[in-house]
Amino acid sequence: MGVWGVDSFENDDSADWITEFIAQPSITAVIDTLTLAAEAGNDDYLELAEDAAVIAAAEIVAALNHQPSADLPDEIAEWVASQNEIDTDLIDLALQAIARVKSNSELQDLWQNSTSLDEWLTAVSNLEERLKS
Repeated sequence: MGVWGVDSFENDDSADWITEFIAQPSITAVIDTLTLAAEAGNDDYLELAEDAAVIAAAEIVAALNHQPSADLPDEIAEWVASQNEIDTDLIDLALQAIARVKSNSELQDLWQNSTSLDEWLTAVSNLEERLKS
């Protein structure tokens, strides 16, 4: 995975997931992506592509919660504007999935072994706070 920053959309895997989402946007894609991580067992190790997709999907949930990232792609912002209010269960699912990525995942390991761990944790905490707002 190419990574050029700690923010949600600053890696190849999230860019790939977003591109696929833009081609066929649906709340089902968001739910399925988040559920995969949220329901993973504690011993299951999440791969980079899954982790990046979870963060990107959680960003869509934050946008649906009227707390979008400044880096949210315009195409997604347009789709979000056309959606109804979201169920709080979706916010809870996003928070569970993020917690899972932070605990036992390749993305977490990548940042754990870098000098940018604190920056990544801050970026993820910002996303969590926007979901809770």
